[in-house]
Amino acid sequence: MKNKRKVVTMERLVNVKDQDRGFDLAFWKRVGASGRFEAAWQMVCEYVKWKKIHGFKQRLRRSIASLQHRRS
Repeated sequence: MKNKRKVVTMERLVNVKDQDRGFDLAFWKRVGASGRFEAAWQMVCEYVKWKKIHGFKQRLRRSIASLQHRRS
């Protein structure tokens, strides 16, 4: 069974000079954390398509480091 997404629709018409961040903050608060993560992942996927990266596997970056304590 597929997960059903809750669609959030909000709109506002304002003059460019009168706009503020309040509407944006209210929208993202209403969407919630899972909606923000989903939107971020969607942007990653669109970026990959836009750059036309072939053979690109979407994954987390992995880094390896070795730290050694130097004795004085």
